Amino acid sequence: MEAGGGIEKQHTRTFLKIQDGCNSFCTYCIIPYARGKSRSIPVADLVNRINDLYAEGSREVVLTGVHIGDYEDQIGDRKYVMEDLLENLLAKTKMPRFRLSSLEPVEVSERLLDLYQDSRLCPHFHMSIQSANTDVLFHMKRKYTQADVQKSLRAIADRVPGSFVGMDVITGFPTETEEQFQDTYDCLKDLPWTKLHVFPYSERQGTRAAAMDVSVYPHVRAERAARLRELSIQRYTEQANLQIGSMKRVLVLKNAAKGGQGLSHDYWPVDISGAESFLDHWAGQEVDVKVTGYDHSNKQHMEGHLIGEVLS
Repeated sequence: MEAGGGIEKQHTRTFLKIQDGCNSFCTYCIIPYARGKSRSIPVADLVNRINDLYAEGSREVVLTGVHIGDYEDQIGDRKYVMEDLLENLLAKTKMPRFRLSSLEPVEVSERLLDLYQDSRLCPHFHMSIQSANTDVLFHMKRKYTQADVQKSLRAIADRVPGSFVGMDVITGFPTETEEQFQDTYDCLKDLPWTKLHVFPYSERQGTRAAAMDVSVYPHVRAERAARLRELSIQRYTEQANLQIGSMKRVLVLKNAAKGGQGLSHDYWPVDISGAESFLDHWAGQEVDVKVTGYDHSNKQHMEGHLIGEVLS
């Protein structure tokens, strides 16, 4: 398997596939049947590819895969896991910004959090939790509990304070009762995070969940999703307003897709005041920006973006 992504040289951010396939067989997911077993790209190949991307102008690499927590490379008698890969990328490349795609709670190890003390590993986590109710997680065949969700989010807040934390959540899984959904809601309401990506459960033919003899009405799935999305908007707005007055290191994008011309080190989209006069000159570079406000007027996005001015 070759490293995916990084073909378009006009991009300042590159999504680089480090792994494909999945060994988990969660009951709602068809991916292991479609993509096969987990397989990873060798460490040396990824180091070389990232050095090439840096030479081509990329200044941020997002390491992606179906399940990057399954990353594994065998070199001689030693098995290299995701933390080993990150250590090599930080030591052997000049790429100034790295991000990870989805992690499960039990994959937020102490060793991983130690690596986040290197500023090149951006303080941004995307957590694939799907539910925060232990019984629902069991029926999803997820390999963690509510306690693991709580532990991972609190560890991130403690070890990498100020991180942007997004999470995937599914509402209306076939076995999810109203009480279990409320348990997820109450649990998340009291934990540190920034944004939820909420998906009403959707049947996938050929999965075990689709064959279960219980189900949740589609309108109930949608109602639960709406409640979590409202919680997410409230949290995101609170966190965005807390950013006002702060200084951020912002990568000016050549192709902005998140509502701002720049993306901060900690994953906030930033509209840069007076940007038109210097965008072409600064595109692909990092600039220091003072956050002066939060704009939620663009209804195209559920969440708004920060407003900032470049510090001279």
